[in-house]
Amino acid sequence: MEKREKVFKIACPKCGHKFEESLPTAIFALGADREEIIAGNFANLTCPECGNKFVLNYRFAYTDEANLFMLVNDPAFVDRKARLAFSTGLGLIGAARKDELIKRTLRITYDYQALREKIAIFESGLDDKVVELMKYFLINSEDFSYDPCQIKDFIFTKDKEFHLKTVLSVGLKLEFSDILYDTIVNNYGDLIKKDMNYLIDRNWAKNFLKAE
Repeated sequence: MEKREKVFKIACPKCGHKFEESLPTAIFALGADREEIIAGNFANLTCPECGNKFVLNYRFAYTDEANLFMLVNDPAFVDRKARLAFSTGLGLIGAARKDELIKRTLRITYDYQALREKIAIFESGLDDKVVELMKYFLINSEDFSYDPCQIKDFIFTKDKEFHLKTVLSVGLKLEFSDILYDTIVNNYGDLIKKDMNYLIDRNWAKNFLKAE
């Protein structure tokens, strides 16, 4: 596996001091960086001027050869134009590289929480599109205790359960339903396979169902 690093020019978010840091741009699942990502210790930096500790969210690719998925994280992906530029760029890559990507599930994220969730989903052998549809059906069911607009975070974890947090910081755990997962696969499986989106989240699930 090729180790690729890049020197980033960084400005401390507290004092504005500018400094440089060498960080990996290609991360592999078998490396130590994975453990730091899962633990929330990845890209933790300290300003050499004021000692401020902060997390740098930056662009890199995460590849898991065993589970055949690749994640590209970039904070710029919050912008639709950046996502469009990424998708357009994929159409311009060479045939050999394109064949490599076809063998893997490719997704984009713009923060580490989403990145960790994608890793948990794919390492569990699940489809993230089905998982996001599960979330949509759960929070929009008549039995759900909260209004969808009250949900701040709804995250699948490596323990194969959902952690939910409301805007009032109420924390809940929901069991993962294999029955619901299989039902969604049976009802939407063919349409999911045709979907070509790379950013898969709650908004994707809502728009996907609106299009049906």
